[in-house]
Amino acid sequence: MPAPENQNEKNFFEETELGGESEPMAGRALRLRLFFSNLFLAALFRKRLLILVGGGLLTFILTVTVLNKWVTPRILNSNFGGLTPLAVDEIQIDSVQVLPRTDDTAVAVVHLRNTNKSFGLAKLDYAWQATAPAGLQLSGQGQTYIMPEQDKFLVIPILGGQPGQVALSLPPHLNGFVRPHLRPDVQLQAVNVQWQNTDDGFLVTGQVSNNTPYVFYRYDLTVLVRDRDGQIVAALATGRDRIEPGDFQLFRLLWPKTLPEAVLADVRPLLNRASRLDFDLYLPEEAIR
Repeated sequence: MPAPENQNEKNFFEETELGGESEPMAGRALRLRLFFSNLFLAALFRKRLLILVGGGLLTFILTVTVLNKWVTPRILNSNFGGLTPLAVDEIQIDSVQVLPRTDDTAVAVVHLRNTNKSFGLAKLDYAWQATAPAGLQLSGQGQTYIMPEQDKFLVIPILGGQPGQVALSLPPHLNGFVRPHLRPDVQLQAVNVQWQNTDDGFLVTGQVSNNTPYVFYRYDLTVLVRDRDGQIVAALATGRDRIEPGDFQLFRLLWPKTLPEAVLADVRPLLNRASRLDFDLYLPEEAIR
């Protein structure tokens, strides 16, 4: 005969089974809390993502603007300057010519030649000594610059006498060669050049134009006047200050003697592209603000 069932035990288990229905309710509450927590985290993540995307887009726009307006022109015109060479040749003194100017003044026209292909000198010191037929001796010193593969004519004024000859010397300079900061095609142009004899002498006029994106704080202007045989019969030189992009600057240079009609004035604006102090990328005032 089977043993009677323990009613208490049965009730116990039945109550336990009924009580177990509260566990799914707790689980649903937990799942709801997790759902809302995940929803909050997703919203927070989305907000941060929007901030990151917006900030990145703004940074991209600002970067493109800066590159297009200021950085790109500098790179396009850059010659990767400042690099020093491993081996270079010295500057050659090709010729020295003395041109009488007045009764007691003259100019020495020195032809300097740089045979180095990619390197020039931002600073080139020189010293000169002039000897007159009567034994008068004059001397002086100065500083110039010379660019790669350049034939440069240095015009040295000599005051206080008419020298018969002038000797020029260059100190050691091999350690000073650098690659210019700007490419060779970054140059100033001489336009509307005219020349004529006047009552005061031989006058050369014209304009220097700046078609580059740079402002130049200094440049030099050299005028070589040649006869029909190509010989230099007069030479003028001057230094000028600050020329901005798009500028046209007038010049008037006078040689205090009249010259034959069949002459040609060779006007050469010169830039020190190896000196970072002589130029800068031009920034309008509104860009500076």
